[in-house]
Amino acid sequence: MQLTITGSQFAGSGERIILNGALASLLMSSNLIFVAANQIGLALNAIYGQVSIIGNNFSGMSVSGSFGINVNATGYTCVVTGNVFYGLGNGINLLGASTGGWIVALNNYSGSTNTVLNVGSNTVGTITQ
Repeated sequence: MQLTITGSQFAGSGERIILNGALASLLMSSNLIFVAANQIGLALNAIYGQVSIIGNNFSGMSVSGSFGINVNATGYTCVVTGNVFYGLGNGINLLGASTGGWIVALNNYSGSTNTVLNVGSNTVGTITQ
């Protein structure tokens, strides 16, 4: 199964986007995601084939416990680049030791407390403040 999320805005209470099922490919680009305190903008909790998260704006309403992207999944070809993580407690959290295959580079983390938390075996490139 494939999923494309493009040109949308997500706001309100609770996690914004939660994906619990495996996908062959995910393309997410040009979205505006508002993240409240103790909430997650995008939660990925399954095995993924190809993931491209490019050019999105994750805007924190509070740095308290907020996450732009929270990954607890293995990916085979996964790229997170060109995104803005503004005013968040945590920009990207590659949280599980089982996470692998993620390439994170050339994102902006202005006003965010932590940029990338990398617990698994992933490639984290240039971090732009």
